[in-house]
Amino acid sequence: MEIMDSPLVSMHYACLIELLACAGCLDEAFKLIKEMPFEPSKSIWGSFLTCCRPYGNLELSDIADKKLAELESDNVLIMLLLSTLHAEVGRHGDGAGGEVMTNEREWTYGVG
Repeated sequence: MEIMDSPLVSMHYACLIELLACAGCLDEAFKLIKEMPFEPSKSIWGSFLTCCRPYGNLELSDIADKKLAELESDNVLIMLLLSTLHAEVGRHGDGAGGEVMTNEREWTYGVG
């Protein structure tokens, strides 16, 4: 097994990204996400998006929003988080990656 395939490596990246983002170093955290040797998971994008919230960085939160919506489009809790984040910055129509929630869709309720 290669070192980069280890779940511990993924966890270390996730922790570093969250530390940077929560400290307000959003650009550095985003750069690290782009340069990771593997695809970012939904937990990495979710953590990054949540950390964008207090800093009001709409550009980076939109990127995280779209990536997370791609990975978790059927998770109602993620869609609620995205909708809430957009509503807080006055973009009510943009929530949940611009998707319209309908009763015809089957939703899951897993958190990550």
